[in-house]
Amino acid sequence: MTLGTLRAAVLAGVSFAVFSTAALAQIETVVVTAEKRSENIQTVPIAITALSGEQMRAAQVHDVNDLQQIAPSLLVSTGSGDTTGGLVRIRGVGTTGNNAGLEASVGVFVDGVYRNRSAAALEDLLAVERVEVLRGPQGTLFGKNTTAGAISIISTKPTQEFYTTLSVSGGTLGTARVMGEINGGVTDTLALNLAAIYYKRDGFLTDVNDGHHSNARNHYGFKGQALWDPTSNLQVRVIADYTQKADSSSDAVYKLYSTRTEDLQDVIFSPLSLNFGKVFAQPVLLPSSGSANQSANFQAYHISTNFPRVSDVNDWGISGQVDWDIDGNASLTSISSYRDFKSLDSTDTDYSPADFIRAQNGRSELRNITQEVQLKANWHSVDWLVGGFYSDETVRALVPGTFGTDASLVWAHILNETGFFGVPGAAIGTDGGSQTLKCILGLPNTNALCIAHGLNLGNAPIFGLGDGVLWSFKTHGNSMSVFTHDVWHIDDQWSLTVGLRYNHENKHGTFDGGVPVWHSAAAQVVACGTTDPPAASTAITSSVAIFCHRAPYNQVISQESLTGTGNVSWKPTDRLMFYASYSRGYKAAPFNLDPSWHNAGAVNAFVKAEYDDNIELGARSQLFDGRAIVNLTLFHERFRDFQLNTFNGLTFAVTNFKHAFADGFELETTVEPLDGLTLNNSVTYADSQYGHDAVSICPPLTPALSLLIPVCPNGQRLTQAPLWTINSGVNYTTPLGFWSSNGFISFNANYRSSYNTGSDLNPNKLQPGFALVNGQIGMRSSDDMWEVALFGRNIFNEHYNVVAFNTPAEQAFGALSVNSAISVFPGDPATYGLTLTLHE
Repeated sequence: MTLGTLRAAVLAGVSFAVFSTAALAQIETVVVTAEKRSENIQTVPIAITALSGEQMRAAQVHDVNDLQQIAPSLLVSTGSGDTTGGLVRIRGVGTTGNNAGLEASVGVFVDGVYRNRSAAALEDLLAVERVEVLRGPQGTLFGKNTTAGAISIISTKPTQEFYTTLSVSGGTLGTARVMGEINGGVTDTLALNLAAIYYKRDGFLTDVNDGHHSNARNHYGFKGQALWDPTSNLQVRVIADYTQKADSSSDAVYKLYSTRTEDLQDVIFSPLSLNFGKVFAQPVLLPSSGSANQSANFQAYHISTNFPRVSDVNDWGISGQVDWDIDGNASLTSISSYRDFKSLDSTDTDYSPADFIRAQNGRSELRNITQEVQLKANWHSVDWLVGGFYSDETVRALVPGTFGTDASLVWAHILNETGFFGVPGAAIGTDGGSQTLKCILGLPNTNALCIAHGLNLGNAPIFGLGDGVLWSFKTHGNSMSVFTHDVWHIDDQWSLTVGLRYNHENKHGTFDGGVPVWHSAAAQVVACGTTDPPAASTAITSSVAIFCHRAPYNQVISQESLTGTGNVSWKPTDRLMFYASYSRGYKAAPFNLDPSWHNAGAVNAFVKAEYDDNIELGARSQLFDGRAIVNLTLFHERFRDFQLNTFNGLTFAVTNFKHAFADGFELETTVEPLDGLTLNNSVTYADSQYGHDAVSICPPLTPALSLLIPVCPNGQRLTQAPLWTINSGVNYTTPLGFWSSNGFISFNANYRSSYNTGSDLNPNKLQPGFALVNGQIGMRSSDDMWEVALFGRNIFNEHYNVVAFNTPAEQAFGALSVNSAISVFPGDPATYGLTLTLHE
């Protein structure tokens, strides 16, 4: 058992042990709106966790990423930055990578409005009343179908009561967070609420070139709300928000992990070896003969970058909700929204000390317009609801793929198949190899192709700074659906729920083929050839093709689907409920906004839609006169045409895997053994894996993935899918006896068993099990007018990697990805600080 496992187990053990102590205090249950009606969470026959604003403050949940610390089955990773690289998973299932063409498996909804990509959803939580995490497919009530689950964020409504709140935090790594909120009535029928945040944190990765720190955060934003009640049966709510993020790009720690001696020799004898040596966590050791084994050490926070990185986001939107109580029994709700998300990113894409590949000034834009209408009422013993949803979405992406100053050196190294740099091999082209290398480096040579284009007498290297291509993608789509969700209360104990949704999707995708930007036409011809797409006529062309002009496309997708749910629930007592349910979710066919999809020629730019069928058995109980809550869910999910998105170090390859499964259970408990003491625990066992039906196409799934999946995924667990997840929380408040104050202490631990962080399941990318512990201790006035607290995040400074991926700059020619250099996005180290909160 690891130290991290022990920490989580001890905390969980303490929580359960206290359960057997003195007289208990009754727990107040949460009212949720997961089924678009206000209901006691213990009576809702779905897998759901509700987190109150108070609970999130105690657990230091500041943004969507922090929710995984206390929400069962949830994993949020922001490896390549919370601007564009956010990934959300439930029960081990989610959309991999930051390819904007793919929709999210886990949808995020803020006040009923769909955030169309995870990048547009990983926001700071401002004026939030509660968060509801729904597990399993959501194929009926939520605006956009999702296959793995949904996160519903509900803001605090404006009220007539006047109050202000100010919270100021400071701590290590230069952490500074200021949050403020003001609320109150303007007239008897109009109330306003305004909340704002500023958040800053220095980076913890050190650049060996100039000593500057990367992975800094710099956010600010606001949310304004207006609630108008012109009559007793009509309510209008308008919400506007704006977020600005100006982060330093999330750089990755470069590591070499190889069993090939030549890979290590390539680094040692490369002209770039000085910089490479600076960032390794330990010396590169070469055996006298036989294979080499260079282990990866993920605990060194060293990077080496070649130009300033930026990661800027502008995200804003406005929504309006109208609630009309028609006759005291029937009501009509309308939710309209417009959202606009823009990002600007400059990334040292090769993630190595070599100035090889640059993605400078990459841009993306997500625009979404939605309209939803719900009509609900009660008819005899049936609560019925019908509605419709419309979405108009535009996604634009400008993706640069250009070279840096070391590109010619690195390409010569990559193409040098049989020996390390400086001793050219003989397998390149038809001229013995060495002449091709000389041509690449701009030296006099006798290569026939270079002679034909005047590049044989000594010229600039083939690859110059800024050479490459700029790709432009655009998709436009609209989604329309009609749905119904009806609950028949058969008697006081039995209820039957039936929900259906008809979906119609249209998408139009275009790709311009890329705009070449080369310093000379001759160099472009030698590197890329003369055909479109480039033919694999030379070693240079076949390797560099991804950076050349591609065949453009202009394609349309049109599809229909029927999803929904059905469940039966039984309440033998007021404090006990059992249910059995079936639900189906759907994720639309995506356009692959990456040029890799047609390396071998023009093919369909999209893959099939993904479906998830989910069966659940659940029990919800309130024990000991409501002083303890114990909930258990058993689940079996079957994904058909699972959308697999795999990164090879340069591009994403998207394909469908026939089946994937998620099987397991979720156990949640909440106990209040003593006044002021609350214990929260959850245990998730999720065996999320690829199916065993890929024998005919395995080991290569498709030609595009033949070198990307070193481990046949047949029966393997999905990426980022721990088998066990444990969340444990302890919160205790007690009077102090002076200053009319109360003392409080809280700890939250999140344990994950080992899981693979690479999309290709490379065994070198396995993350061992670990536990993260956050905590705070402080005091507040008995009237809650002020509070001061010392906080710690990742208190035990656990080292872990969020995502590991291939780094192509030092991968020898022809090496499978299992033998390549890799890079990792490390998790945040320990931070400590002080928070002061004032409330009036």
